[in-house]
Amino acid sequence: LATLRAGSGRDIDRWCADLLRLPGTRALTVGPLDRVGVRDQLHSLLGAPPHEPLVTDVLARTGGNPYHVRLLVSGTGPTATAAPTAPPDLESALLQAWSGLPEATRELTVMLAIHGKPVRPAVIAEIDPAWRDARRDLRPAVALRVLDQDADGRLWFHHPLIAELLVASVPEVERRERHAALARSTTLAIDSGLRDVDLQVDLADHLAAAGDP
Repeated sequence: LATLRAGSGRDIDRWCADLLRLPGTRALTVGPLDRVGVRDQLHSLLGAPPHEPLVTDVLARTGGNPYHVRLLVSGTGPTATAAPTAPPDLESALLQAWSGLPEATRELTVMLAIHGKPVRPAVIAEIDPAWRDARRDLRPAVALRVLDQDADGRLWFHHPLIAELLVASVPEVERRERHAALARSTTLAIDSGLRDVDLQVDLADHLAAAGDP
């Protein structure tokens, strides 16, 4: 019996493909926990039924990854309404693959984290000319499963906590400056005729985060 993490590497993938050709070999894909699964795990870890706001917070931040759930709630009580910030051991585990990405890819993922929600690479390129190669530059992050691409072509972090950690790594003053830059580029996109209601929402969010009422 062997367990393998998704995105373990091409060599492992080739080994698995060869192994699965053998008679009697079976593979079982284990997905993340749903809300009920996260609630049950929290009950087991905390020794009592958790408050529902805690379940909501942990599910949103971990994506139902049981290992991340365990580390995130270490030292948390069942009456808590939210989990604390990610502990250092969880942070190092989450950012290990991200740290090996090319510099341009890391910079784009930080901006994606600050943007705060899934987005298509083409939209990134349209919003800011400096990101015209966004599709190409983000490929390494997709290949290493740092980012996932949904059916609509939007990219977001495979582990949501990575976005939280990347945003927290940017000093507050710089974070406001980056939101201001995103607001300016979004305004340019709107003024150029890119009529998308989501852009109007993004503009309001970035202005607010930049401290511009």
